[in-house]
Amino acid sequence: MQAIQTLDAGQLRGDGRGHDPQVFLARLRRNCEQMVETVRADGVSRNDAVDSMLAARDVEQVLAEVMRDVFGPRYSERYIPIGGFGVAPWARRYIQKRITRRGLIDYVTSADMPWINVDMQEITRAIRSLGAQWGWSWFEMQEAQFAGTTLDTELAMATREGAEDTKDLILLQGDAGLPKGLGFIPTGLINDLDIPIVAPGTGGWATATADAIIADISGFFVTARTQSRRAEDFDTLLIPEVQFGRLETLQVPNTSVSVRTWILANIAELTSIEVLPILAGAGVGAVDRAILYARTDRVLRGVVPLDFSFIAEEMARLRLDVWGVMRLVGLEIRRPFGMLYADGV
Repeated sequence: MQAIQTLDAGQLRGDGRGHDPQVFLARLRRNCEQMVETVRADGVSRNDAVDSMLAARDVEQVLAEVMRDVFGPRYSERYIPIGGFGVAPWARRYIQKRITRRGLIDYVTSADMPWINVDMQEITRAIRSLGAQWGWSWFEMQEAQFAGTTLDTELAMATREGAEDTKDLILLQGDAGLPKGLGFIPTGLINDLDIPIVAPGTGGWATATADAIIADISGFFVTARTQSRRAEDFDTLLIPEVQFGRLETLQVPNTSVSVRTWILANIAELTSIEVLPILAGAGVGAVDRAILYARTDRVLRGVVPLDFSFIAEEMARLRLDVWGVMRLVGLEIRRPFGMLYADGV
């Protein structure tokens, strides 16, 4: 590094005692130029040193794979017929007519004959709006443009997933906070008030034998068929997690076949025994509940006139916000005798 020439006090003063001010200015200018060159040389030296060393980030790798938190599966789509079923998305409510015929013919010998008639009932259902919003600030949009990347799509994905979770909860459990009447449906698949309830003869399947469990399920079918007058085929049995595991592992005596496999093979009407974890404690008195039902939209249906959709966006107050809306009625139990609750399994 080149030394910088210093100026004595007389040169700095330029006081006329043999010191020319022009000489002082020339030397000052030369010293400034030397300082600039020195700084440049030091800068080059420092850059060379940095380039020759490994920083911690130089040996780090960012994986392309993203690890996501996984939530439980949604069961309503598996066990409930879901759709719009002809309901207009933006109607406030819809009315459905239910007709019941009454009377039988009889032996007659005159014009005095029994009357045949029909009763008509109008059932009103209210349609509710559910929604959520998400968006980016103006600063986030500028940062994305500067970085040359697209805006974060995780917000949109999270909003849609949250909407599906909400729909699942409402169809399975209902919404107890809804007002009674006015066409609202406050209940769901596991807690409807019109579905008949029976109790198993064993008093619980935790310690019951295979024969006792088979006898219980056969009894459920007898009750269901009697109440429905065989109008429906009871093809689905839903049970809690613990009971499902027991039916999977407990073997029928003198065979190597599980109770679940045996029942499916020997009750022709039944095509599916599935697990629904929230049935644990869902019965009257917080006991475990099973559901035997005909999985058809004649018996039950989840009415969703408008599935969750992003419908509008707005740029205001340095933000771009997006709104999404779902239009939902809830779970209609159309034929309560096409279903049966068994409490205490």
